[in-house]
Amino acid sequence: MLSARDLRLVFTLASATFLSLMFVRPASAQCDYNPFGFQGAAVEPNNPLQAEYSATGLLRNFTGSTAGTRPLAVARDSQGRVRADNSAGMYKVKSSDAQQTEVERHIIWICDPVSKNSIRLDTGDKTATIQRALPRPPRLPPLPVVDDQRSFCTRVFDSRKGLRHTRTEDLGHQIIEGFDAVGLREWPESLRPANAETQPASSYKDMWCSDQLGAVILQSHVTAGAKLSNKSDTLMQKIQRVEPNPSLFQIPSDYTILEREQPGGPLLRP
Repeated sequence: MLSARDLRLVFTLASATFLSLMFVRPASAQCDYNPFGFQGAAVEPNNPLQAEYSATGLLRNFTGSTAGTRPLAVARDSQGRVRADNSAGMYKVKSSDAQQTEVERHIIWICDPVSKNSIRLDTGDKTATIQRALPRPPRLPPLPVVDDQRSFCTRVFDSRKGLRHTRTEDLGHQIIEGFDAVGLREWPESLRPANAETQPASSYKDMWCSDQLGAVILQSHVTAGAKLSNKSDTLMQKIQRVEPNPSLFQIPSDYTILEREQPGGPLLRP
């Protein structure tokens, strides 16, 4: 029987796995140019994608906290727009006649590199929050044109390898869900074992990325200790290389629209 402290640790590690998948590098999550992906998917045109996620070994009671969302589905159209659908837990809803039902709340993020807007849909209160970029002042020089020839997975992994106090290990290639994927393992420097050449770290995260899909296809988090052992996986499955329905990237007509201007470009930081 796990203690309350151990349960909190499992919850923290599971939440970190979700957030790491959704935001490979939050400070770079700009819709106009995002070299590190948006919620695990590249913002790139001419590579349409639809897929669902399967989560195993994870705590699922995240009611009341949008920071504890878990990925449900992802879609990308030929224009490069990315839509990520996440579950924020189950909620009890009371109607005017005192009838009570339980519904699942969804937080949906849409990254639109065409309009350079980022949109957050909340199915709980039916609101759509749009972040627009402020016009760049004419006194400032134009932004440099970014010409990054590295593949999507290389950009993602290079960003992880550059983190301070973190060790990484290349895992090579394997076929996942029918797609070639390259893997990277990382763990905090403080958890590196004394005989690291022959013994892996007790707690680590594996990330498998497919350049063909332009997405992180699998992420695993392993914690092993004397009192606590846990393994969680978030797998992209039911993958279709088809053009998604355009309505997925539109705001429903019955939603209340909230707008804000974000200096320097739309940044997505839930």
